[in-house]
Amino acid sequence: MERFGATAWAGLDQRYASNVQRAVPKRQRDHMAGRSCAHAALARIGRDVPHLGILPSGAPDWPEGVRGTITHCSEYVACAVSERSQTEWLGIDAEPAEPIPAEVAQIVAHGHEHEWISRAPLNGRILFCAKEAVFKAWYPVRQTSLDFADALLEFNAEDQTFNARILLDGSLNLRGRWDVSDGIIATIVAQAEPS
Repeated sequence: MERFGATAWAGLDQRYASNVQRAVPKRQRDHMAGRSCAHAALARIGRDVPHLGILPSGAPDWPEGVRGTITHCSEYVACAVSERSQTEWLGIDAEPAEPIPAEVAQIVAHGHEHEWISRAPLNGRILFCAKEAVFKAWYPVRQTSLDFADALLEFNAEDQTFNARILLDGSLNLRGRWDVSDGIIATIVAQAEPS
């Protein structure tokens, strides 16, 4: 489920206003729009729920047996959900299709990733966005955080896919895709089992 432009912020779910009452207005809007999108996505898989709890991390407390992930940026909000029996590893991220500052790219990139980000101005932002999707897929399964240096990504520009090797677990590879359109970079990791 995704929403663009003005529709991204239409119909903010006021049930979640109390979750972010002390946050700045942009954070309040993003939170409520993400939860609204989550309810629409859950309804599509037959899991309409009256309310999503909130975990200490700030992430939604998805219904039992469901994996879910939310992202928002600029004029874009999206949510992906799936039954865990079909998708154990699920993460999405979206970023504005703009280059990131060189100093940020140097923090995000490691090893051969430096060569990838040197090829095109947007590659640093694509790398950042892809790692965020990997992190969002990793955390609900392993309940630990990853640092930028903990995942090494390889990109295939022809089919817009990437492979993430998790260095904390040398046998774990997560696959993902990316797309750039309408001024937004979107990335997704979705698979039943790691390869």
